[in-house]
Amino acid sequence: MKISKAVIFDLDDTLYDERQFVVSGFKAVAQYLADSYGLHNEALLQRMQHLLCENGRGSIFDQVLLDYGLDTSMVSTLVEVYRSHKPALQLYPDAGEILRSLKGNVPDIKQEVILGIITDGAAKVQWNKIKALGLEDVMDIIIVTDDYGIDCWKPSPVPYQRVMDKLGVSPESCIYIGDNPEKDFVTARKLGWYTARIWRPGGMCFEIKKGLTYEADYDITALSQLKPILLELWNLSI
Repeated sequence: MKISKAVIFDLDDTLYDERQFVVSGFKAVAQYLADSYGLHNEALLQRMQHLLCENGRGSIFDQVLLDYGLDTSMVSTLVEVYRSHKPALQLYPDAGEILRSLKGNVPDIKQEVILGIITDGAAKVQWNKIKALGLEDVMDIIIVTDDYGIDCWKPSPVPYQRVMDKLGVSPESCIYIGDNPEKDFVTARKLGWYTARIWRPGGMCFEIKKGLTYEADYDITALSQLKPILLELWNLSI
């Protein structure tokens, strides 16, 4: 009898570079403003990227509207354009490699590998990302926490429990790989999951460091480094 092992990933800055989505969204907003007001979309895009580097993601659209003398009440419209656009995204190379390895694991091993995602964020936005990355055909289970309500976002135990309930796996048969110590690992560890933090230079959470309770069991700098961890935990060779 095979014993299922669940390898569950975060999405943003774990499987792909979230900046890709931000830039893709900026392009959609720039095109919308260019088409609506006869503005130069490349200049708009450059301004948004400059504001991102200078001030972070706070009030970029507000400032762009002020810069061009446009009604700032349009912010909600621009946010909707940003969130609803169909992004152009690619997996990190190491993400594609590890997913192929895990999906095509050696057939005579005693464990069956189940792949999944738990991700926070507006449901429509996250599903657009997942579809753009072609992950619906790769993952056995996808939990977009916003589908269950904002109270179910990480670090709520709900998404982790749903994985176990839907897959019928025990906590010690699960590992969660993410990048944000403020929410990714604390509950997973309390529930008995194994955890691994991927450190992506330039990632949104790269500079965040927390105490032992919030950090992961393992630190990795590439998803290929999961292979010896899975071998150590479950004798799973991929």
